[in-house]
Amino acid sequence: MAVYRYDKTLRVGRKQTPRTLLITLALVLIIGGIVYFLISRNNDSDAVSGKTVSVSNDPFLDFETKFFKFTVSKAWAEAKELGDNQNTFVYRKYRGPNPIGILTIKVNAGASNLITNVVPVKIEEGKIAEIGQVSGHCVKFVPAGSNLDPHNVVALEVSFRCWTDGTTFISAAGAIGGNLEMSLRRPSKELAKYSISYQNTSFETNEGAILEVLKTFETR
Repeated sequence: MAVYRYDKTLRVGRKQTPRTLLITLALVLIIGGIVYFLISRNNDSDAVSGKTVSVSNDPFLDFETKFFKFTVSKAWAEAKELGDNQNTFVYRKYRGPNPIGILTIKVNAGASNLITNVVPVKIEEGKIAEIGQVSGHCVKFVPAGSNLDPHNVVALEVSFRCWTDGTTFISAAGAIGGNLEMSLRRPSKELAKYSISYQNTSFETNEGAILEVLKTFETR
C-alpha cells in the first residue's frame, strides 16, 4: 500500500525471511515427490493391464524336440503346420515380418532329394566335431559337358544329388565321407540319422542360416 510521509510516497512490501524460503522449498519437494509416485504407480499398472513391457533382453530362442535342440536368434519361429512333429520338423527364418527361408530337420526319415549347396560336417564318435563353410553351387562339381539333369556328385567329400540347374538356394549338412544323412549319437547311446537342410524363400541368399543352426545343434 502507499504511505504518505513527509510529502513522499513510499512503497511498503513484505520481505521474505529465510524461514519462509525454506518452507516454500519443502512444499515444492513434497509436491514433486507425490507427482513422481503417482506416475510410477501408473506405469506399474500399465504393465499389469497388458501393455507392451520389455521383460527380457535375451536375443536368442531355444528350440527342443525329443530328438534334438538348438539355439538361434529371435528371427526364427517353428512352422508346425509344415512338419509332422514326429520325424520331420520345420522352422522359418524371418527378416522383420517377412519369411526368408525354411529349415527342415528329419530324423530317421530320409534326406533332401535335391540341393544346390552342401555344408561338410566332420563327425567324431557320433557327435558334430567340426563344421565347414557352405560350398558353391554344386553344378561346378558336375563333369564338364554333362546335361542339366540332376546328378549324383561328391563335393567337399560329401555325396549327394545335385540340382544342376537349380536357381533356388537349397543347402544341406552332410557328413564328410558320407552323405546327407548324418549318423549322430543320442544321449541314450542310440544312433539316429539326422538330415538338416535350409531352403531360401526370398531373393536374398542367406548362406549363414544353416550354419547358425549347426553351431548349437545337439542330439537329445
